[in-house]
Amino acid sequence: MERVWKRSRSAFTLIELLVVIAIIAILIALLVPAVQKVRDAAARTQCVNNLKQIGLALHAYHDVYKVLPMGQFNKLHTEPTVPPANLAPYERIGWAALVMPYIEQGQLLDKVRADAKANNNYTLFQQSCANVVPAYICPSDPNGGRTPGVGNVAGNAGEGFHMNYVGCAASTIFSAGSGDGTDDNGVLFPMSKTKLTGITDGTSNQLLVCETLVSPVGAGDDRRGRIWNCWQGETLFSTVYPPNTTTADSCFSCPTTANPKAPCVAIGSGAGAVQSARAYHTGGVNACFADGAVRFIPNSITPATWNLLGSRSDGNPVDLSSIQ
Repeated sequence: MERVWKRSRSAFTLIELLVVIAIIAILIALLVPAVQKVRDAAARTQCVNNLKQIGLALHAYHDVYKVLPMGQFNKLHTEPTVPPANLAPYERIGWAALVMPYIEQGQLLDKVRADAKANNNYTLFQQSCANVVPAYICPSDPNGGRTPGVGNVAGNAGEGFHMNYVGCAASTIFSAGSGDGTDDNGVLFPMSKTKLTGITDGTSNQLLVCETLVSPVGAGDDRRGRIWNCWQGETLFSTVYPPNTTTADSCFSCPTTANPKAPCVAIGSGAGAVQSARAYHTGGVNACFADGAVRFIPNSITPATWNLLGSRSDGNPVDLSSIQ
């Protein structure tokens, strides 16, 4: 009779188990940054595409009207006084709303305007204001697509949808000259009527649109990036400070919960409003120039170069060697 010998399989020893766990941990540690890097690259690419679409829309508007849209219809902290007169003073809007027909959002613009006129309201409580415009959201911003509700009307849209892109108003604070922003030296400022031919420094040397960050819903009354109730240049930015500066923006109001990437101080309707370019992209911000080109601006750009990019006709040469 033959005996059948069964070899028993020993279990992992504690040392072997620890070695396996260590190897897995190392692999995860190597993989996570790679995955995050891919996600960041994808978000940055989508942001670039958004800016290209916005740049094309601004150029299409210029082709039709022979002028870029007004940065906003009203002077800083002042009621609108420009056409369409039958809608004033319910037209606290600016460039971001005016180019909507050129990004297939013309029906939304018409709806918000109709709601504002019918309800005799600054659009604060109209549900149409809460509609999200995908091309106006940077996927890198975790708060992108913010549509906060405020006030005491049940289910109201509050200040409505807030965007991640802002137009270049100046290389100074918004009200450095006149006090109301109407003589700013950028291209999209209060009541502006800028022609591309009026950018005498060259369209490739002039910023058109850049990025901004919005605060999370529930953080407080942060109006930066709002489209439908422009008052203190909420869809505008300046190059007085470098990208992602630690210098706080000066806004109508600020959130109760501070966003470390987007500090601010509240000034109400006072003078000195200014917003800087900000983004969650690693190392800088994306920007669309007046010639339609989209480039990545590193945080390390010299303040002097960045400042010159915000002025349409200062006559000074610009060194673009540090810009991708």
